[in-house]
Amino acid sequence: EGSYLDIKDHHLGHQVVEPETKLVCAANSLMGIGILTDHGVKKHGQLMEDYKTVRNVGRGMAFWRFRNFMLGNMGLPIHQDRKRKLPLTITFSINSSNNPSRKRDFSSQIKLLQSRYPTSLVDVQAVQLVDLSLQEQLQVMQDSSIFVSVIGGSASTAMFLERNSCLILYFNDIDDFVSNNDNPKSTKSTNMPAMLDWDFWNHAS
Repeated sequence: EGSYLDIKDHHLGHQVVEPETKLVCAANSLMGIGILTDHGVKKHGQLMEDYKTVRNVGRGMAFWRFRNFMLGNMGLPIHQDRKRKLPLTITFSINSSNNPSRKRDFSSQIKLLQSRYPTSLVDVQAVQLVDLSLQEQLQVMQDSSIFVSVIGGSASTAMFLERNSCLILYFNDIDDFVSNNDNPKSTKSTNMPAMLDWDFWNHAS
């Protein structure tokens, strides 16, 4: 059956709700995967209660089908058990958050990897995804054997990695959310680490 939609006329001085209908006519629409959410109505992981229930158990295949649909919609190839050739690409997503506590350039990790592996075996690259188009970001994911990022919304592009790729996500070991006295609904800081998107990533593979 699905849900009904309330159609409101905002040009009137008072709110009018038309009779409920299953049919909605519109010039434009936006559709997506409604089940794709990291924590639902729970907080981001500051409280122990946030980890007592999960939302995404058994949804890995649905996420994978959605990923493939979006790649096809962007005109990018969908590889099945892709055989990678040397050099393998390790990609670091740098400065991926405006939050100072999650804004990292991974410079020391990048230098260490470059010193340990010859370029004939491993290509270590740093990308700032905000500077790339969506299609370029998806291409980076497809080309990466290992993708390293700080946790958060900016890591969501990693859902387009290929099968048998490796995703490494970093989160702070203390809560970096700060309460806002002007907004009573804001998240209060706690001593718990906020493992952003933990529910989604735990069940996406």
